[in-house]
Amino acid sequence: MEDRRVEPKQLSPDRNNLSDSNSEFTPSDYFMLAEYEHLTEMLLYTKEVGHKRVQFWLSIVSAAGGLLALFYQIDKGSAAFFGTALIACLALFIVGWSIFLKLIHRTITTVEYLRGLGKIKHYFSENDGRIKKHLYFPARDDLPSFSYNPHMMGSSLRGLVVTINSFIIAAVVAILPYFIWGEWSRLPVEIILAIAAFGVSYLAHELYAVWRFGKAQRDNDFRVCYRRDD
Repeated sequence: MEDRRVEPKQLSPDRNNLSDSNSEFTPSDYFMLAEYEHLTEMLLYTKEVGHKRVQFWLSIVSAAGGLLALFYQIDKGSAAFFGTALIACLALFIVGWSIFLKLIHRTITTVEYLRGLGKIKHYFSENDGRIKKHLYFPARDDLPSFSYNPHMMGSSLRGLVVTINSFIIAAVVAILPYFIWGEWSRLPVEIILAIAAFGVSYLAHELYAVWRFGKAQRDNDFRVCYRRDD
């Protein structure tokens, strides 16, 4: 990943122009300002990349769905169509699962960056208590939490991917009986199996997310320096 660090001299006021000698920036202040800028840029970059990945994957899903619909109009109900549809669905799910994992990693990385920014804000608020009341977010590094909740960062994108992945799994389960029985002769059974597959897939995605975010919370707990009660 490209390092976008900006030179500290571009981020700080001219020390020679500071009227109050007590407010002059120390080398540590320059370093912390540069680090704050770097983390902010990486935070925005991480969010942007996540959106682009989902958009690209949605384009692939839309294109695959259109091609399958066209194939169905040309060769309705043939073994070739169902075989192609099964392979396409499996391939789309593999890509979708990869996107799902990357979105989880994106959320964890975003929380790490925000906690790092909070730690830097604490540094400056401790050196100059006048800025504390002007901070919109508290100068702590125990927030945001890594723990899973339906409204956490990135939940909307992740929920979209989970839903589409689950529909794909449902389609796979609906197609498989064709190869078992040779035709769709038991439609009610296939519908029930597809609905069950959707639910199981959605639950599996969510349980994995809960486990992964919980692990991130435990792994990063030792890094916290400034908690609510500090």
